[in-house]
Amino acid sequence: MAKIIRKTPVNLILIGFMATGKSTLARALAPGLGLDAVDTDDLIIERAGKPITEIFGDMGQEGFRDLESGVLKDLLNRDRMVISTGGGIVTRSGNIEALRSLGMVIWLNASIDVIIQRAAKSDG
Repeated sequence: MAKIIRKTPVNLILIGFMATGKSTLARALAPGLGLDAVDTDDLIIERAGKPITEIFGDMGQEGFRDLESGVLKDLLNRDRMVISTGGGIVTRSGNIEALRSLGMVIWLNASIDVIIQRAAKSDG
């Protein structure tokens, strides 16, 4: 009998509202799958050279979203990643298309109580 080989997506992309566990889950999943964990917010911070709160203060939401779209575009030619995204990445239709082209998009959800609890503990 022939061995069945299941093809898997090149990347897993985690989307969802803030504090739903995207970054935590990406860091937990990636090693076991032999993939790299990539956080778009970390890449944005690296590119801008400052924290997200400062990016929003200096550039506004549109400026931040431009950086976010640029970081996403840079990921399009990479593979073998579990990508955690910022909660608002899906607010631009071009980003949605890019995410879908990268691999399997997985939406994480959490109750409002859990989100509030996690966000209160977050440092930004």
